[in-house]
Amino acid sequence: MGILSLWSRLLYEWQGPFTIDSPIYWAVGRGILNGLTPYRDLFETKPPGIFVLSSLSLWVGGDMRLGAMLQTLTFAFMPLVVIAGAMRTHSRGHRGLECTIFLAAVAFGCLLTLYSAERSGEFQVESFGALFITAYAAFLAKNHASWNIRHMLIASFLLYCGVGIKEPFILTALACSLSLAEHPRDVLRTFLVPSIIAGVAGVVTLALLGWLEPYVDLYLPEMLGRHIQEGSPLWKRGFFFEGTFKDIRAFAPAFSFLIVGLAAAFILRLHGNRKIKRALFLLTALALSLYLLMLSIGTGGHFWNHHYVFAIPGYAALFIVFVRTLRTHWHRLAPRFGVVVFAVITLSASMHIPTPEYTSMIGRLQNDGERMQAAADYIDNVLDTCDIDRYLFLGGNGSHPYGLTTHSPIGPLFLQYDEWLKSDRPEFREKMLEQVDSSFFIVKDSMNMNWLNVPIGRHLAQYFTTTPWPCAAGILQDGRYEYLFRYAQPSFPLSETAPNFLY
Repeated sequence: MGILSLWSRLLYEWQGPFTIDSPIYWAVGRGILNGLTPYRDLFETKPPGIFVLSSLSLWVGGDMRLGAMLQTLTFAFMPLVVIAGAMRTHSRGHRGLECTIFLAAVAFGCLLTLYSAERSGEFQVESFGALFITAYAAFLAKNHASWNIRHMLIASFLLYCGVGIKEPFILTALACSLSLAEHPRDVLRTFLVPSIIAGVAGVVTLALLGWLEPYVDLYLPEMLGRHIQEGSPLWKRGFFFEGTFKDIRAFAPAFSFLIVGLAAAFILRLHGNRKIKRALFLLTALALSLYLLMLSIGTGGHFWNHHYVFAIPGYAALFIVFVRTLRTHWHRLAPRFGVVVFAVITLSASMHIPTPEYTSMIGRLQNDGERMQAAADYIDNVLDTCDIDRYLFLGGNGSHPYGLTTHSPIGPLFLQYDEWLKSDRPEFREKMLEQVDSSFFIVKDSMNMNWLNVPIGRHLAQYFTTTPWPCAAGILQDGRYEYLFRYAQPSFPLSETAPNFLY
């Protein structure tokens, strides 16, 4: 059942569905191809990884077809990674044991993948990062005593890719390392050193691309200074167990009990252990890893559905620990009984997986895509015909044309949120006024600019018209947006006429 559900999901992802956030990533990817710099010219609260994927897809094929293929491959490889992690925990053993582990890994891998796809499919960020960090967890399944520089470099590469997609995955990776460690020094070798190598590689990459300065000066202050402070105190978010359990349960009730069972089975590692220090380390590692998984979900302060995918590699790590324990205690009755219980719960979970109406979903998204493309074509035609380089978009995220236009919107705030333009962000407010000052052609969907709605609305009414310029008069408009054309230039910058709204 799980394999059939996964196959249906792969066919759906292959058709290129997208979320309301996806056009943002495409817009920044297009901006990179147009010579713009992320964060300074086009601002978005994501690390560079998803922008690079978008830019690559647009560069290779001129559209997001490659992006859809990569998203599909992400979900195709996820269960394979889980299986590989389970099978490399030790050398081959009893045939019945190996068969049991393999079948359990297939079922559990499919469940994890479908959960990831349900929460963060359709070209959303977290699913890409989850694959790399799950691969990192699978790579740690091997005995850490044999680790050398080659192993550390491979782990560093996986961390580099995963954290480059979304930073909270560094917490997930530490949770995986703790879960799979047998001794504190294992965390040093499998996480700390690879993290330092990956961090240095990330800094070098940003410097070579010319993105390091805006990343440090603009992106990090926003993310660390304001973004993660929204909501409850950061340390409390590591105790979000009830909300996480409810989310997993909403996906498949039995799956939630499966995750809880894996966490509980961790205690079996203590069986037969007479060293108090090691027992204390294992219990501390479990508690800390679970806390870090919850913290990774809540780092942003908003518990959106796709944020729950941060914990998926940690669930895979718990499963790998479970498999290790099976191999060690297979000769006992309790582990064999545990496998039967695990199999029953897994089967139950796979039989209650949600079955979305993919046909209707892709139909709605295709309609949205057609409307986006129609608006994008009009915008590009106006800019090409009237010899203008960029346009200003006023509105929030969604199925908007900035994801499909070949011309990049004016930034850095090429879409706006009320919270970005509060009084505690004077630099954003001033930039927004400068954007309006520098624009000649505006695509207006909504006004989401806090107190700036008043001076900007007054400015638009005074200096813009809905009547197209002569050069654009013959281009057929779509009816979704209000298109504004500048007909007069103000004597003073907008920022000088509304100083009270800046600070």
